[in-house]
Order: sequence, then C-alpha cells, then structure tokens
Amino acid sequence: MCLTCLTHQNALLPGLSSNPVQITTASVLIDAGESVKAVAEYLGHSDPGFTLRVYAHLFPASEDRARKAVEAAFARSIVVQHGEDNRIKTRS
Repeated sequence: MCLTCLTHQNALLPGLSSNPVQITTASVLIDAGESVKAVAEYLGHSDPGFTLRVYAHLFPASEDRARKAVEAAFARSIVVQHGEDNRIKTRS
C-alpha cells in the first residue's frame, strides 16, 4: 500500500476511508506505463485531473520520459549512408 497515496487521498477527501485495493491497482497501472486517462477510466474516476492530483507522485517525471524517448529513437536509428544530396539516410 502506498502511504503517500493514503495521505494525498485523505487530504483531498477528508472523512472518506482509502481503498487499499484501488491504491494498489493505480500504482501497478502507473508503473506499467498507463496514461492518466487510462488509469482514471479503470478506477472509475470521471475526471482524470482528480486521478492526477491523487497519484501524481507515482508518475515518472516528464523530463525522464522525454529523455528516454529520444535516446530510444537514436538507438534505433543507424546512419547507413550519406547520399549525394548530403542528407543522412537512416534505417530503423
């Protein structure tokens, strides 16, 4: 169970008890890379913003995702030849 989730959820919804199964489910989905929208839909939240406010600390930083995406794109792209028109041709 994520104690930070409990703290955040109780701060947003005073008086309501936290559901450990829902918190665990959200944590697993987020760790698997699901989007805020998908997690919200799965948990039955009508507003993905609510899901993000409660579970934001579990989502990876956008800088990390962007860096990893660019690194992966460069790793897949191999420069194979310079054409006569001076453009680099790549192979995926």
